[in-house]
Amino acid sequence: MTYSASLETANATPVAISTDEGFRFPGISQAVRVGQLVFVGGVISVDPATGRKVPGGAGAEAEQMFGNLEKVLAAAGLTLHDMVKMTMYVRNWDDFPAVDAVYRRRFAGAPVPPARATLAVVGIGSECLCELEGIAVVRVPGAPESSAG
Repeated sequence: MTYSASLETANATPVAISTDEGFRFPGISQAVRVGQLVFVGGVISVDPATGRKVPGGAGAEAEQMFGNLEKVLAAAGLTLHDMVKMTMYVRNWDDFPAVDAVYRRRFAGAPVPPARATLAVVGIGSECLCELEGIAVVRVPGAPESSAG
């Protein structure tokens, strides 16, 4: 198998992606597109309408977190199915099953679920129980699909 870097991506200018529908930290991009890649920064379980984390525990927070992710991806013209890499963070490993259940439901129909890592981290921002970051790919219409081989 041969891999090569796209000159389009290598020489692309970063473009900030943002939406008022997703929670935003001042001075930090919600996502950045470089060529055909979109890098999504720390998405948390804060309701953008209230500026507060949603109540109800890790499962409810994960639902809000993935909802916020979908809004950021939509601002880039993408969906969850365009995610290729994701890192999830949980404040306490005991919360992992609830967060993982939401992840599995949200990606149940994905042709290829993203590569994923999950870490327990004490210092997640805003007292949230979970956070994620990831990379999505912008598909080029008519471009041949890559194949592992």
